[in-house]
Amino acid sequence: YMECTQRLQVYNQMSKVLNDKGKLEEKPFQAMEAEGSVRIVKVGEMEASANKVVYSEEKGTITFYGEPTTPAIVNRIRGQGIPPDSSKGTQIVYWIKTK
Repeated sequence: YMECTQRLQVYNQMSKVLNDKGKLEEKPFQAMEAEGSVRIVKVGEMEASANKVVYSEEKGTITFYGEPTTPAIVNRIRGQGIPPDSSKGTQIVYWIKTK
């Protein structure tokens, strides 16, 4: 799930991609921006908090933005009883397919 305190915007973007026959065609991709104390939880996968989050289905990424005084934090869950793999920074790119 995801929650934020200021703004959540969800929209579709059209982009040209190659189809099975090798021809370019327009395809919709979902995108999302959230601002203000954003928190994301994917049970069993990761927990994160940031000032701003940008999701791009086309790129397969979730980008977390923080400030030097309030960095973005992403904790990747590795298993029960194992400490999470934690990252902090002003910008963290999370690749959805590779986790």
